[in-house]
Amino acid sequence: MAYPNQGTGCHTYLDQGRVAMKNISEPSLNQQIINALHTVIDPELGYNIMDLGLVYEIHAGKGQVNIKMSMTTPGCPAQDYIVAGVRHILGTLSGIQKIHVQVVWEPQWHPGLMSEKAKTHFGVTS
Repeated sequence: MAYPNQGTGCHTYLDQGRVAMKNISEPSLNQQIINALHTVIDPELGYNIMDLGLVYEIHAGKGQVNIKMSMTTPGCPAQDYIVAGVRHILGTLSGIQKIHVQVVWEPQWHPGLMSEKAKTHFGVTS
């Protein structure tokens, strides 16, 4: 899928399991999005989706946010809950009128995508 705001801002999370937000036009919105997504918890793991490495990309600009993310496993029973949580929390941010969340299975999620904080929490060694 091509994102309509691809030129205005892209936050890619697959760079060594970490995120690098690039949206010069709205830097404060970028941080608000990141902070908001840190509050969305995977109910099965009890940990936030950002530190779990579930969010792969964020494209933001012109009142729209497009999220590309995955789940820890295909058929995850918490998928609808997590996606609804993403939509809900982003909908509370000022200036965002449209939210699109795309769940993808490629690349497949793996524990190496987690933040160091999450790896430590779950006892994952690099």
